[in-house]
Amino acid sequence: MLKFTQFQGCILESVLVDDRAYANMQKILNSIIQDAWSDYEQVLNSSEDLIEDLGLVHVSTDFGVEACGWHIPVDSVSNWLYTIKVKDCHKDIQSKFRTYRRRCEDSLRVTWGMPAGELIFTDIEWEYLGRDTKTELQDLAMIFEQFGVPRDIIKGGYSNGGVYEMLQEIASSKYCGEAGRKLHDMLESIDNLPLGDRIIDYIEEHLPAYVPEMATKSNIDDFLDKINVTISFLSSKFFGGTNAK
Repeated sequence: MLKFTQFQGCILESVLVDDRAYANMQKILNSIIQDAWSDYEQVLNSSEDLIEDLGLVHVSTDFGVEACGWHIPVDSVSNWLYTIKVKDCHKDIQSKFRTYRRRCEDSLRVTWGMPAGELIFTDIEWEYLGRDTKTELQDLAMIFEQFGVPRDIIKGGYSNGGVYEMLQEIASSKYCGEAGRKLHDMLESIDNLPLGDRIIDYIEEHLPAYVPEMATKSNIDDFLDKINVTISFLSSKFFGGTNAK
């Protein structure tokens, strides 16, 4: 599974390998210093010990072009960034490194539903789109019914309220398997975040726009994974910014 995190105005990729989340090192480093990766990659390629010490994996294009290259465990991102010497860099670069060292890993952790440190909440203002919640729930229910989820399970989620509650109910059922469990755990982790209700409001407002496209040429596992990826990305927008409340 390939996920996306919005951090400091940049989109960072991370991927699940053998049930562990790994972050794309090239995207992180180039977000701090433009085109810095090529020099650092030479350092990596000349040091097997460094690769082993950092616990890196080299991801192939099997996961998608965006995920290709060296990746580091999400829970080691801060430690890795502290190994890079920046005392001779411009003050703006040093400041950016400080921000990434302290906050980037936590934003990536949010994306994967992992425990995070002291999160800085970024208050996102958005215009409510005036969506028809009942119609959206009906559309979502119809998609799950087409995927073979029994009507009584769908009805139980439908009667609980919004899109979030419906997804929780369906994803936790035995008909949704491992992909459902991962989605349910992701939804639960968002609910437990600081101001999680605010994030859920945002997800409920924006997720329906993605649903029809996600359902195209999907089986239920693919559909649940796509919902998981989209929800994770939407929630990541609330952390790591500069206009923290």
